[in-house]
Amino acid sequence: MKRSSLLLALALIASLFPVLTFAEVFMVENFESGDLVKSNNAGFKWQGPNNTSVTRGISRPGSSGDQALRFNYPAGQFMSEQRFDLGTAYRELWLRYWLKVPDNFEHTKTQPSNNKLFALWMDDYSAKGDGPSVVWEFWSDGKGGSQLAVHYSAGKYTITGSHLQHKPFISYPSDQGRWMQVMIHVKAASKRGSNDGVIETYRRWQDEASFTLLHRLTDADIASPPGGPNGWKAGYLMGWSNPAYARDTIWFVDDVEFSNTAFPDMPSRPKPPGIR
Repeated sequence: MKRSSLLLALALIASLFPVLTFAEVFMVENFESGDLVKSNNAGFKWQGPNNTSVTRGISRPGSSGDQALRFNYPAGQFMSEQRFDLGTAYRELWLRYWLKVPDNFEHTKTQPSNNKLFALWMDDYSAKGDGPSVVWEFWSDGKGGSQLAVHYSAGKYTITGSHLQHKPFISYPSDQGRWMQVMIHVKAASKRGSNDGVIETYRRWQDEASFTLLHRLTDADIASPPGGPNGWKAGYLMGWSNPAYARDTIWFVDDVEFSNTAFPDMPSRPKPPGIR
């Protein structure tokens, strides 16, 4: 091969190499180790438990395992949360996990009725960070069930803003004991004030073949802070319950996955009317 042709071939390979290696599912956790010890070459780490524990004897339909992450909310208490550090900052992030609605779930109607479901941030959470945070919370629908909403902070040490796009999430009592798969997609804005960040939320029940789009924002002001990190760096599962639960209530999470690109087995994204 001529030198010029060889150099051209090497340049082509070099241009493809980052694409082939960087686009990946970088963390998969099924909790079958029996403990929160997951850490891999991407640097992902679970933080210390906060009323959470890995529990045996929890079998999700379609799963070969029997262990899951347990979130315990004793009656009248407010907190069960599992934090994590991604190890690396990602400007675009996809994640999904399975969530079991408690067998005795009933959304407390006490106001404010919002319960945390999931959160992501860059350098620190909400007003503690110069970078943005995105938080998903479920609210009482007034009938024992829940509506899911999302809100975000643009950073600059400001709190998260108004809750957006309240969508039906859990029906009472028909969804008690059911497993759902939650999928989230976030993409940082190109620069502060550009309002081109993306936030999407999907949900499918255990007996559904495809996801339903719950939230889509394509104009979010969620850019990386000037001093970094250049993307999403940490977050938590579940979290604070503002109204608390009237009875002991236990949630389970299983099969958590993080990726910096859309999951390879993901079907085409739905586009229902009325969601921007």
